[in-house]
Amino acid sequence: IRMNLLDDLEKSFRGDHAEKHLLQAPRIKLILEDTLHDLRTVVRSCVDCSVPCRSLTNSLAYFDTLTDMRTGTNLTAAMRDIFGGHGYRRTGSSDLSHTDWTS
Repeated sequence: IRMNLLDDLEKSFRGDHAEKHLLQAPRIKLILEDTLHDLRTVVRSCVDCSVPCRSLTNSLAYFDTLTDMRTGTNLTAAMRDIFGGHGYRRTGSSDLSHTDWTS
C-alpha cells in the first residue's frame, strides 16, 4: 500500500470529522470515483481469462452491494422464491410474481 493512501486512511478515522464508514471519507470517495471503472475492467478481464481474483471480485461486489439500494432485498426475494415458491413483487407492479427457476 502506498504511503499516501495510508495517510488518507488514517485521516479518515481521526479527528473531529472521523467517518463512520471508510467509503464516506471525501478523499477515499475521490479515489474510488477515479479507479472504479479500472477495477471493473480488471475483474472482467480476469473472469474472461479464467484467472482467479477473489479479493478484487469480492471487494467490487461489496461496494456494489453498499451502493445499490435494491440488490440485497431483490436477492433475498429471489432466493425465497427459488427455495420456497414465495413469489416476489416486481418494481412498478403490485402483483405477486413467481418464476419457474428450473426451466
